[in-house]
Amino acid sequence: MCCRKVSTFLVSALCLLPVWGWAESDHTREKILAGFVPYRQGPPQVEGITPGMRIDKTNAQVAATVLPSEIVKLLVAGDLAIAVQATTDLPLRQEYIESTLKNYGTASVGEEDLQNYVAGLPFPLIDSQDPQAGLKVAWNYRYRDRGETVQYWPTNELRNSSGTVERTESFYVVFMFGTHRPDSAKNESPWEKSGVYSKRYMRVLAPSDAEGRQILSLTYEKDTLMDDQWMYEIPRPGARARWCTTRMKLLEGENSCRRTRQGLTGTFMPMNGSIWGRR
Repeated sequence: MCCRKVSTFLVSALCLLPVWGWAESDHTREKILAGFVPYRQGPPQVEGITPGMRIDKTNAQVAATVLPSEIVKLLVAGDLAIAVQATTDLPLRQEYIESTLKNYGTASVGEEDLQNYVAGLPFPLIDSQDPQAGLKVAWNYRYRDRGETVQYWPTNELRNSSGTVERTESFYVVFMFGTHRPDSAKNESPWEKSGVYSKRYMRVLAPSDAEGRQILSLTYEKDTLMDDQWMYEIPRPGARARWCTTRMKLLEGENSCRRTRQGLTGTFMPMNGSIWGRR
């Protein structure tokens, strides 16, 4: 009699396992999608903040719960003002989201690189208590969805204390990401073989004393490898044009030719990071 009860219990439990697995899978999928599509239930609402208003030193505290303290200090000091507009949504590529769902749980943080990463966001769900949480956020930033080719035309302005523009610099920049594409058949095979993640080309368009200067750089998959960079110097009177070759770690920023402005696209492993909160 006792054995019959045990057997019945085991059979019942085994029958429930697939159902529990499906429910857990659906729950995980919903949590991931909630991160990718945060406005499915409507845009965020903050009491006291409405589209069209201006946040400055007279009402800075209204945004204290949603802005970093460093930004709030600038508002309070009168060094910054923010014009509020209605929230807009820039959705990610659907194939990137599907790749994230398909490959969830395969990537892991290795000693020198990201291991077993295929495509999509490496760590869509992060536990703030995970000792590797900071590193995972950094890897997510590197492998965020930026398409396969990105072009932009930035302009830098140097202003004096009175706000007058003293110098303007204009650039053309293009990035190409040849690996970890949602459709692996579209990956650049030579890049995969040589361990290259991305390539970047920059050309100075203005002013005239820098026009024509060019930089070609590439970033490797392995975190500890330094970036390769080639810089074309425009010819000066009485001199010939030349290419300058350097190797640099983008996170460190300094090298003989250029200070990088790309942020967290270089060495992550020496960093100790943690999650303080979400806003």
